[in-house]
Amino acid sequence: RMARQGDRPTKAEVARIANHDKPDEAYTSERAVRAGRANACSGKILVTIPGDHFGPIGPESDPVEGKGVYVGRWWNDRMDCRQWGAHFPHVAGISGQSKRGAQSVVLSGGYEDDKDEGEWFLYTGSGGRDLSGNKRTSKVQSFDQTFDKMNLALKLSCTKGLPVRVIRSYKEKRSAYAPPTETPVRYDGIYRIAACWRKPGAQGQLMCRYLFVRCDNEPAPWSSDTMGDQPTTKLPGAALAEMKAAQG
Repeated sequence: RMARQGDRPTKAEVARIANHDKPDEAYTSERAVRAGRANACSGKILVTIPGDHFGPIGPESDPVEGKGVYVGRWWNDRMDCRQWGAHFPHVAGISGQSKRGAQSVVLSGGYEDDKDEGEWFLYTGSGGRDLSGNKRTSKVQSFDQTFDKMNLALKLSCTKGLPVRVIRSYKEKRSAYAPPTETPVRYDGIYRIAACWRKPGAQGQLMCRYLFVRCDNEPAPWSSDTMGDQPTTKLPGAALAEMKAAQG
């Protein structure tokens, strides 16, 4: 049950807690409406990177273990993933800024148009769903997506060739490359966005689409290779077919 608005502290009464004063793990504050991780606050950020850091998180940025965020590292949930800087938002699937680019994305089964082939995947942008009122989630596309906000951040990363950290969640049930429930949130390495476009999605509205191609020096978690990815300019057929039907 939701607490009454009058029972909650005002913004002026809420003190911001500095990172070094936070617990090592996610915690529930006095403001929490419900107990448990659903209303938990993030524990301290354990790496020394800034919030807009692009690329891998190496051992030099890890004063706790000295290992950094290596390919295959996993966490129990998105809140733990945030503490290690791999993907800072604990709900949103895209982390970035419209004027700088996108630093990371999470694959968690958010859109039916997504296609994951491990070494590459087709990713759908955000927006186009009616979340007005008390609706927190919706699977229905109500209007076209546009290249603004986080979609623009992804497009900028595409244009500039910026590295994007990719995390896969066990919630992505349609992908053979999603982690099992034993390793629920996993870092899979660096990808670059080879192309982006808009096309009608499965529900008819225009969707922002992005082709991610893996380009990490470490092999993928599902690979038996001992070397990282080899450069390629060849685009997958599924992406080329979509690009031919692009509408902006």
